[in-house]
Amino acid sequence: MAERGEFEKLKGFNNCQIYWWHDLLSLSETGIKFMNRYVGVLIILGTITGAFMSAGALAPAIDLMSLVVVIAVGVGHAFGAKDGENRITRFGDGCVRGGWLGLLIGIIIILNVDAAAQMDFTMIIPAMAVAWLTPLYGYFFKLISMQLD
Repeated sequence: MAERGEFEKLKGFNNCQIYWWHDLLSLSETGIKFMNRYVGVLIILGTITGAFMSAGALAPAIDLMSLVVVIAVGVGHAFGAKDGENRITRFGDGCVRGGWLGLLIGIIIILNVDAAAQMDFTMIIPAMAVAWLTPLYGYFFKLISMQLD
């Protein structure tokens, strides 16, 4: 049998446990803001993924080189942040700029190929679709950085 002192300790533990669950369930204002940020990010991801999936597949929206160009310009732009500037905001702004630069690079590359001179649209149109991915990625990362900022 437990002595009276041990019972009181156990009773105190149970009360602490109840208060701990109460604190976990009642979110503070900071916790709600934190949760809203990540719920917003999930909504953005779900909407964009759903849009591509409703068109048939997600594969046409994925190009590694376009992604590298956008992220590299975004990271470079974030490293240039001055004192007091938010690096996440700078990253998002850099991604948008990198997206437009990637589109221009893609168009220049497409127009310098023999298929463009021969007006071979079976090669030009898929290449244009890939070139337009960079602004899409840029604005996507800008949206995400706005949510996380």
